[in-house]
Amino acid sequence: MSKSLTNSIREEARKILQEGKVDFVIGYGQGDNSMRTQPVFIDKVEDIDKLVWPSFGLINLANYLLRYRTTRNTPHKIGIVAKGCDSRSIVALLKENQIDRDRLFIIGVNCPGMLSRQVAREKAGEIVAASSNGDKWSFETTEGTKEISCFDLMPSNCVACRHHAPVISDVVVGDSIKEPDVEDDGYDSIREFENKPAPERYQYLMSEMSACIRCYACRQACPTCNCDECFVDITQPKWVDKGLEPTDLAIWQLIRTYHQAGRCVDCGACEEACPMGVKLLWLTRKMNLVVRERFGFEAGVDPEALPPLATYKKEDPQEFIL
Repeated sequence: MSKSLTNSIREEARKILQEGKVDFVIGYGQGDNSMRTQPVFIDKVEDIDKLVWPSFGLINLANYLLRYRTTRNTPHKIGIVAKGCDSRSIVALLKENQIDRDRLFIIGVNCPGMLSRQVAREKAGEIVAASSNGDKWSFETTEGTKEISCFDLMPSNCVACRHHAPVISDVVVGDSIKEPDVEDDGYDSIREFENKPAPERYQYLMSEMSACIRCYACRQACPTCNCDECFVDITQPKWVDKGLEPTDLAIWQLIRTYHQAGRCVDCGACEEACPMGVKLLWLTRKMNLVVRERFGFEAGVDPEALPPLATYKKEDPQEFIL
């Protein structure tokens, strides 16, 4: 947990609550152990100290704005803590008229990157206890103590992140972070996977999907998985079965990914929420790469740009049209 960022966030939250600019602030709170983070809704100044800036914070807080979406006619003015990817999700929600900008006060955070519990479990094994030790974390496991550097605990989306600063905010806290070289777009691993033979890619898909228990935690963690009724829940007409065969599970995840075209901000909340450790970011990041290369669009980066599925240009690639 960063004490300096925590103190800065608390200071800004205290200020806007005392001045009556918001009814409450949505932020990060400490979970039941050092590796767990939970969302907190602070509506009293005396509760400000519940706000923290976590190390393991792969929760997209923009998801909780959907409780107060425009169609529900809620009058609340909302403060929200937003790292780079959260702010991009807020932009996506604003473009889809899910929330009103004048009801938000955005405390933007220059985010150095988050650590992942999923990655920690992969590298350390079954974790009994964990503690921070400067730029490393020490894990007590069933096989002994293991130390892993913070960088090696980052998920793939944070390693590849090109938007550490919030794209929309009312105030920003934290030191500015130099963005990576523009020539390195962060998609090298996706391109490497693309070059593998089709049977190998298919086998990887089936292998990952075989662990899915179809709990929909990935859907629930995503701010832009916000349809009033998900396609898998519709019964009239019934589009897909809720089977647990690998092909059923693959269809579910592939369609979910398609629905995120031009909307996914690569926050990693879906993969982090999965109780089975299913790898999902390679699907969404592949979709993001397609949208970027074909339409020159990145979700949530430009508040004024129309999403690619909401506009049309004569020069758009159309070779897929029969």
